[in-house]
Amino acid sequence: MASERQLAANRNNAQKSTGPKTPEGRAAVRVNALKHGLAAKDLVIDPQTEKNAEFNHFLQSFLDRYRPHDPLETLLVNEVVAAAWRLRRLHRTETGFWKLRLTDLKEEIDSKYQEIGNRERLAFVLRDDSLGPNSLTILSRYEAKIERAFYRALHELLRVQTERMGYALLPPSLADVDFPSSENH
Repeated sequence: MASERQLAANRNNAQKSTGPKTPEGRAAVRVNALKHGLAAKDLVIDPQTEKNAEFNHFLQSFLDRYRPHDPLETLLVNEVVAAAWRLRRLHRTETGFWKLRLTDLKEEIDSKYQEIGNRERLAFVLRDDSLGPNSLTILSRYEAKIERAFYRALHELLRVQTERMGYALLPPSLADVDFPSSENH
């Protein structure tokens, strides 16, 4: 933990920083902290891979499906869409990760293993990643976080809409889930 003296020095130094002055400088630093876009404030982050028109169509399909009745329902539809868009990005990122790592490791795989199949190549990439940066673990964490946000917003939207129609929507219960028996495995 920083001492009171260090905190005071940090605050003093922060006052001296004024950031970029020119529009070019501001544009250059705008995406400094953007690494993968899975937690980005803006939903459409890269015009090379995502188009505003595509997002607008995506949003409109949810608005058509859920037909929000008031600002709260509109907010919840937007939350569902934001999470769904990020999940879509995550799945594309994961595909890109596998392709990239297979390309990066091709020579190493070919030199160590003669005539192995695609499954083994994927296993090599997985093992290599688990020994180093653990990108797949990070992707998995983001996926779980985004899925929770998606289902939480969707459930709340359905609850609010059902309540508006005069019914009560009960939360899902484990008793309602049909688990396969262990005899089938």
